[in-house]
Amino acid sequence: MFRRLDGKAFRDLICLRQQSSYGKATTQSIYLSIYLSIYLSIYLSQYLHYLPRYLHYLSIYLAIYLISSLCVFISGPNNTIYLSIYIYIYIYIYIYIYLHYLSRYLHYLSIYLSIYLSIYLSHFLSLYFRCFILILLLFFLSFLLFLFLLSLLLFLLFLPFLLFLFTVSLLLLFYFFFFLFFFFLFFFIFFFLFFFFFLYLFSFSFFFFLSS
Repeated sequence: MFRRLDGKAFRDLICLRQQSSYGKATTQSIYLSIYLSIYLSIYLSQYLHYLPRYLHYLSIYLAIYLISSLCVFISGPNNTIYLSIYIYIYIYIYIYIYLHYLSRYLHYLSIYLSIYLSIYLSHFLSLYFRCFILILLLFFLSFLLFLFLLSLLLFLLFLPFLLFLFTVSLLLLFYFFFFLFFFFLFFFIFFFLFFFFFLYLFSFSFFFFLSS
């Protein structure tokens, strides 16, 4: 009897914890959507130069809180502190570089932190999502291989026809240039003959006129 009561109480306690954790997650998602809407509205207003500078700092603070809240949702309760520390360091360094307060070395440090942060966040991707990306990549590579093989097959199938077209085009070009060569040759010969004949007639008529 006591074991049954203890088991029932334990199950009720687990159900209460699950309901409370679900309620906390729902509350956090509501807060996150509110912060996201506030941040986007302030950022768009700042981009359109409608608000003063202190609201831009407020938007930066909201961005920090938004990213840290997203990292809490991504990483869960474990390793949240280290991830939040990296995000805070990266964002603060980026803000100071944006305001031209720090040197170039800290810009390189922020790049290093951003790379490390992206690598650190990539470990939180689920195995199914990575398998899905791998399947998409393999499908894309297989599709490219299929297109390459299809183009190679079409090229081999139409290779005799392409060779025939190539030889016909070469023959046509040869006949065309051959025709142009003889055409200009006969034209110049006829032109010079006509010129000399006209010169002969002119000289004959001129001497005949002088003799008369």
